[in-house]
Amino acid sequence: DDMSEDDIHDVVELFTQASLRAQKAGFDGVQIHAAHGFFLSRYISPAYNHRVDSYGGSPQGRAKILTDILEGIKDKTKDFHVSIKINCSDFTNGGLTSAQSLMICQLVANMGIDSIEVSGNYTSRTGIKPMVNEAYFLDFALELKKTVDTPVIVVGGHRSMENMNRIVNESNIEYLSLSRPLIREPALPKRWQSGDLKPATCISCNACYRTHAHKCIFNRGK
Repeated sequence: DDMSEDDIHDVVELFTQASLRAQKAGFDGVQIHAAHGFFLSRYISPAYNHRVDSYGGSPQGRAKILTDILEGIKDKTKDFHVSIKINCSDFTNGGLTSAQSLMICQLVANMGIDSIEVSGNYTSRTGIKPMVNEAYFLDFALELKKTVDTPVIVVGGHRSMENMNRIVNESNIEYLSLSRPLIREPALPKRWQSGDLKPATCISCNACYRTHAHKCIFNRGK
């Protein structure tokens, strides 16, 4: 890209200062979003980052902007949770591979990242069925967990308490996160907590992406 190293240092400082403001505002932590094709996701992807300086050329080089941000946040804050969301793969030719992602995850884990959330490009898959094809990033998360002590979070296609309990009870994955199901049912965790364990009513149609403010089409008029 056309960014100079001074430009990158400015971006790192912006992330650092934003995290400091978040802590002063009373938040318990922040997440570095390096997934889904956004800025940092592209920086660590060989499909986009063709730099030949210290911020490119290898998975470690492309990840240097992440490690600089992490180092800056840790230096300026105290007792503050710093997480990262990262693609397990870009799922595109020439993009970030699972092996490269694993290497970057291990790098930030060694630097003291507090949690890693596993995601991927083109994440909102359609046709998710409870107990059939849930948790589609789980395999990578399990491989990652073999190599790091850092808590691992898995997002992607969770629809039933049965399957979520199976993951938590039968593996060493610490946390699960929900996305589309909460668009249709914002009170879903409360429903499950009350004892109503029917799967999420989200049908993974992705119509929410085509609505203003990502509203569920089944909640119109409510």
